[in-house]
Amino acid sequence: MTKRSWNDANQGDPEHSIRWNPNPASFSPLPNPPTSEQAMAMNHADPAQIPPLPNISRKVKACAACRKQKMVCFMHASVRCFMDKSGPPCKRCAEKVLSCVLNKSLQTLINERVPQTNALIHDLEVVSTSVQHILKTLNLPSMPQLESSRFIAPSPVSGEQGDSNHLPDIGPSCDNSPDLSPQDEENLPRIPMHSVYHLTKLSALRSPEADIDASPGKSIHAGPHADFISQGMISLKDAEMLFHLYTDRVDHFAYGVGARYKTLEALRCNSAVLTAAILTVAAMHDPKANSLYPTCDREFKRLMTESLFDRHVDRDHLRALCVASYWLHDSSWTLTGIASRRAAAMNIGSHLETLRKKNDEDAADFIRIWFLIYICDQHLSTLYCRQGEMREDRAIEHAEWLVESSTVTIGDQRLVSQVTLLTIIHKIRALFGTDSGKPIPTVFASHISSFSRQLDQWVGRWSTTFPEVQEGFGTFPRKGCVFHYQPAKLYLLSHVFHGLGCSPIPTEFLEAAHGATAAAMAILNIVITEPVVREALVGLPCYVQSMIGFACMFLMKLITNYGNQLVDRNEFIDILSRLVAAYQATPVNSWHLVHHMGNGLERMLRALQQQPSNTTIDPAASDINLHRQANLDLDFSLAELGSMDMSMVNTEALFLMSGSMDMGVMGG
Repeated sequence: MTKRSWNDANQGDPEHSIRWNPNPASFSPLPNPPTSEQAMAMNHADPAQIPPLPNISRKVKACAACRKQKMVCFMHASVRCFMDKSGPPCKRCAEKVLSCVLNKSLQTLINERVPQTNALIHDLEVVSTSVQHILKTLNLPSMPQLESSRFIAPSPVSGEQGDSNHLPDIGPSCDNSPDLSPQDEENLPRIPMHSVYHLTKLSALRSPEADIDASPGKSIHAGPHADFISQGMISLKDAEMLFHLYTDRVDHFAYGVGARYKTLEALRCNSAVLTAAILTVAAMHDPKANSLYPTCDREFKRLMTESLFDRHVDRDHLRALCVASYWLHDSSWTLTGIASRRAAAMNIGSHLETLRKKNDEDAADFIRIWFLIYICDQHLSTLYCRQGEMREDRAIEHAEWLVESSTVTIGDQRLVSQVTLLTIIHKIRALFGTDSGKPIPTVFASHISSFSRQLDQWVGRWSTTFPEVQEGFGTFPRKGCVFHYQPAKLYLLSHVFHGLGCSPIPTEFLEAAHGATAAAMAILNIVITEPVVREALVGLPCYVQSMIGFACMFLMKLITNYGNQLVDRNEFIDILSRLVAAYQATPVNSWHLVHHMGNGLERMLRALQQQPSNTTIDPAASDINLHRQANLDLDFSLAELGSMDMSMVNTEALFLMSGSMDMGVMGG
């Protein structure tokens, strides 16, 4: 009877779960294969928690025939038999005419397939990265992360779509053949950065103006189904309603610059960011769109944030910046700064020459955008008493060329009139500077008179130039011309109070002081008595709303420091109560500045009414500037109207609310 082998002996024994190994130290039970549930859990588990596969270190070194004879077959050895790099047959099998078959181990098979597997993984990552880029361009939701990427070390391709903190360091992009104009070859260098660009070929140093779009077709089309409307964040019905509200009513206040497209579909096809900007502004103006405004505003800021480091933007991107800067009070300062730098980099002001020579509609469109950016910049510079981003270039100095061209539109006259008015205000600000802590010299009285005459000439000209009735805008253009004149007059003449505190007004400035008081009262009376202005209150930009608040605070401070010498207290209370009623009767979204202005003015009125008429108001008790705790005087200009940057505060802490309005009247 022959002896059984160890394998035969162990096969029928259920109690044995180990196999014999000549090495006693290697005795270990074989693991049971994972169930289907365990395998699925392992596929979705953290790779760090998955036990590593055992390393297979033993490799087949002999063909089957040699192994049967207990021989070792080496590829490079000098013993017994040989197998060259080309594989079987080995030398021994060839000599004996034997079948030479190399039974490869699992490790060998894996090693041979690694290059093909890596190539396949790389190809899949390239396809995935391309699809992700397409989805991002179309503003569609991105694909989920590849399952295989959780178990495979990221390659240079897959690493691009991972965390930006783990992006591989890449060098700056370069142009292989930078274009040289004939002037560059013939003349001496004129622009320093051009010289650096030609030396380094770094594409980031190339002037963006060479890539400016000259036609709508060069815009990056997002597609009609690639925005937050198609994603269901707002319904198409609501979007259509907001779009028509903006184009039919709101855009008239921005001189027709924003409504380039006649349908919502065309707008969505051409610019996602302009779509979001227009719908955001429209939602802010619609009293029934309280729930829509946060969604639109969030989408607009998301798109604007994503494009912050884009080197090139199109014309509609600038248009979106204009629309948002004109009305969105919580971000206007930031957006105007971005818009002015973008527009300057694209040199769109140079299109005025093209407009004058060719009467080109595209050139006129660029100039309108340039003028509106200038208006927004000057508005904010005036409100904050800061230096503006833009300067008077040739296009600003010759703004009237726009109305002399054959491409003139209904809103161009009003647009140019605002540019010329703000040019005067810019000169006023340049004369007095931004430091309002010191009284101005009395020799400035002649300058004040000169600027006052310029403002009188401005209103005399444009109030008769505008038509009596403008289609779609009624009689507002003429009324609005006078309405814009009074804040400019107040801004100019109020400088005579700077640094005076409660000191007497110099004799040289008495006329200007009375003129400032009359201008402030005129602003409030226009809002109260002119129905067309009162109806337009909701559509006016935040600059005009701020100037109305400025007039109220100016008059209150006159009462605080000078009693009834310049302003009759009872008359002011009566006008203020009617102004509060006008604001509160205006149907407006709760996010709109008019809503907050109405609440702040009401608190201001209530505080005034509670104070006895013969009570001396203690300015030191005011909380208008809590961070300084200073006594209030008439040295406030427009900077104290919003002592904080409006771009840094939320809608519940605007510059005309709560403490900002309860100034000078809370003391006993």
